[in-house]
Amino acid sequence: MNFSVVGDQLRALSRRLHEFGAALADSWSALAGSVSERRFVVFVVLPLAVALAVSIPLLPQLGLAAALLVAVLAVYIGDRRWGVAVLLALWFVVPGVRRVLGYVTEQVANDPLSLLPFAATAGAALVELARASVPRSALLAAAAVAAGFAFGLPLGFAGAPLPAMFAFGAYVAGLAGAIVIGGTLGRDGATRVLFRAIVVLAPLLALYALWQRLFGLPAWDQEWLDVSDFWSVIVEGQGALRVFSTANSPGTLAPLLAAGLLAALALRRRPAAAIPLALLCGLALGLTYVRSAWIALAAAALVYIVVSRGRVLPAVAAFLAIAVATVAVLAPVAPAAREVVQRARTIAQASSDRSVNERRQLLAEQLPASLTRPLGHGVGSAGEPSRLRGETPLRAPDNGYLSLLYQLGPAGFLLVAMALFAAAGAAVRLAVEAPAEARATPIAAGARATRTGRDASASDVRELRTWALALLAFYAVQLTAQDTFYGAHGVVLGLLCGAALVSVPAGVDESARRPVSSHRRLPLAVRATLR
Repeated sequence: MNFSVVGDQLRALSRRLHEFGAALADSWSALAGSVSERRFVVFVVLPLAVALAVSIPLLPQLGLAAALLVAVLAVYIGDRRWGVAVLLALWFVVPGVRRVLGYVTEQVANDPLSLLPFAATAGAALVELARASVPRSALLAAAAVAAGFAFGLPLGFAGAPLPAMFAFGAYVAGLAGAIVIGGTLGRDGATRVLFRAIVVLAPLLALYALWQRLFGLPAWDQEWLDVSDFWSVIVEGQGALRVFSTANSPGTLAPLLAAGLLAALALRRRPAAAIPLALLCGLALGLTYVRSAWIALAAAALVYIVVSRGRVLPAVAAFLAIAVATVAVLAPVAPAAREVVQRARTIAQASSDRSVNERRQLLAEQLPASLTRPLGHGVGSAGEPSRLRGETPLRAPDNGYLSLLYQLGPAGFLLVAMALFAAAGAAVRLAVEAPAEARATPIAAGARATRTGRDASASDVRELRTWALALLAFYAVQLTAQDTFYGAHGVVLGLLCGAALVSVPAGVDESARRPVSSHRRLPLAVRATLR
């Protein structure tokens, strides 16, 4: 053994630990006023910092994952709103970061970065549970979701313990954890943060998606496709590339772009923001070729029109006319426009479409079988987690409801469905009621506000709630073709549900329920960044 080398490594490790200790000293002082947060730092943040210091020379992906986890949780502890915004960015951007890092170093089969968004969401939810600040309605809904997925644990463990553990943690951390987080942001708080995050994220990801189509895939994206053999990004029979931006699939990107288009409707009185947002999201959404997202967006727009009592109809008609005119003008000269037209025509020819017929056949086979199994086939037996298990009948489920029923059985499915149905009912009530003068920040820059910028008009609040209801309707339809309970969109769905369920009891000061947003509790460097 070369003791000189070992000594150098130990000294380097000591220096790293010293640097992390100095960096966390300010955070420790900031958190000294709360016993629960001190325990969180001692038992979670410090061990993660040590793991980061040890892992950087061994595996860059693990080191970066630990560093990002510490950073996201530190921001969340200081300010919930900023924390939720960063968390959402993490879900949609980290897959692209993984591809770049794999390209400059080496591709890793089980990349630690793939677990980072789940761990960060679970950590943020645990922070709220430790603070004991979760409203009862959101806590009950999250508990119902967790209990529903627990129905699938016995058979899941019996069949394959590792996929069952991963699937249970992934679904509960994403969906139930987001309900907990959404509930703590107060009435309309999570919806407002989600709206702003989508207004920022959707056009940025759309720009990168358009780059992929116009100038070809970057080297890191191409290498990832070659290594992962993920060639469903090519439209069958047409050979067209389905853009996926920094997400891990076109199916993950498309709902985000659809949410961006719905946000453009909410911003219709501010055309300087609404038109570029609609243009970028609309073009990129068309190039994903995700037909189910197109259909779900049409359903969401219809809900928006009905709830707004027709006020949004001129904007919807204008957006649709611009889209049709653009495709009609470009179709003779642009292959992408022709491919979009061909893809849209297959919606009307569903009876002769092979993929549609396969989905119908799978539903006809698995639905009756799933209804007769009280505990389902076990959590982790369908969808993305089943990659760890091997081939299953629902390895790539094209129906989120069927995937849930298949894994959990009727009892577990009903528990999850009851929580979501309660949230949907609350969202409907919020959207149709006439809000009084609400204490809330405007949903976009330039909205009418008082000098303090804290009193939004009732119309802004109503617009925000209508957007949230339309987005919930989008997911309700999209679940018939995609398992959006899992992953990034499970978190978006959970935030919407948590925001809809939360209510402030009479006689309780609403300011007590506001998120911790005191920048004075953050270290100086972070404070300066947030200003």
